[in-house]
This record gives sequence, C-alpha cells and structure tokens, in this order.
Amino acid sequence: MPSQFYEGGCCDLPTGGLPTDAAGKEARRKQVRDRFTARFASTADRFRPRLAEWYGPQRGSAIKYAEAFEICEYGRQPSKDEIRRLFPFFGDGGSR
Repeated sequence: MPSQFYEGGCCDLPTGGLPTDAAGKEARRKQVRDRFTARFASTADRFRPRLAEWYGPQRGSAIKYAEAFEICEYGRQPSKDEIRRLFPFFGDGGSR
C-alpha cells in the first residue's frame, strides 16, 4: 500500500517530503523496494539453518527472502507437527 510503504508509514519519510516529479517518484519507489529487499534477504541469510530445517537443505538454501516469526514464550508451545498444520507451506522438510 502506498501510504504504508512509499509515503513513509512504516519507513523513513525522505528529507524534504515526497518527490513530485516522475524521476523522483521512481527513485523513491526504488529506495523503498531496495530497502525491503535487503531486509528480507538479510533475514533469509540469518535464519538459513532454520530454513533448511523446515524446507529441506536444497529448498532452504535456494530461498532468497524470508520473514521470521517467533512463538510467544508465554503461551503453549506448539510441536513441529502442529506448526506444519498451521503453516502447510513448510511441507515435510525434505521431500520437495
């Protein structure tokens, strides 16, 4: 959503406000896109061992971008089987 990303709702608003010319708007889009690309690539690199654990070594090593989540430490801790039921895209961790 433009208001959330491009306009600075979740990111730093550019000094001097948003650009009004076409070149400036494209530069802002690229800046936001590059920032998020780097962020999620960094997360994938940071959690590479966990990606391999959940998706299997071959698929886990090929993932370029990831978003991590954490199970709340105060609630009941789900088993790996329960997590796989909640997030079926994990698969069985090795056969794909």
